[in-house]
Amino acid sequence: MTHRTTILLGALAIIVLTLLAYRALPPRPFAADDFQWLLGARTLSFDEMVRSAFDFNQSHFFRPLVWVVFWTQEKLFGITPHGYHAVSLVLHLANAALVGLLVWRLARHSGQTALLAAALVALHPAPFEAVVWVSAQSELLATLWLLLMLHAWVGQRVLLASLFLALALLTKESAIIGLPLLVLLGLWHHPEVRGQGFEHRPSFGALSSPGVAYAGLSWASATGRAR
Repeated sequence: MTHRTTILLGALAIIVLTLLAYRALPPRPFAADDFQWLLGARTLSFDEMVRSAFDFNQSHFFRPLVWVVFWTQEKLFGITPHGYHAVSLVLHLANAALVGLLVWRLARHSGQTALLAAALVALHPAPFEAVVWVSAQSELLATLWLLLMLHAWVGQRVLLASLFLALALLTKESAIIGLPLLVLLGLWHHPEVRGQGFEHRPSFGALSSPGVAYAGLSWASATGRAR
């Protein structure tokens, strides 16, 4: 059996084990905040949804991409939970795959280490709530954008990394953690990424711009609501 075949079988095993771990998920009914997002988007036209998504006064959360995601899913799946849970599972598996690929890039192309990292993300109970609650898709989607940002940064594609960071921030405000993640990646003792966080200060400054802009918008929004 070749090394490539072993890796592919390992990846397939992770997918199967993840689906088995979440086998009770598809029929799980909506709960708690799920209704707020679904009912909020259900009656809106596309134009109304876009206006609501980018309205700072609409909610104490500024998550325009979440509005777009739920509005689209409601048009596709209605108010039955199966399709929403399928999307959550796909996002979860995609995040596990991106973590595995990132580790593979940073660990001198070690397939076993990459599989271990992907399996840890896919099967660890920590992200369980984000997977089973439909309203927590914002966590999964923001994580997806941040992982894509890290991949772009390792590949020295600064503008693409900035775009992914902006998308993450428009999905969930806690995605601001992407900036310290980049600092840690810059300090990683590996030839591919060593010093990129500090030796290339202009690049890091450009990548920080979405975070600075988002912080400014959030402050303006909070100030406006306070008035």
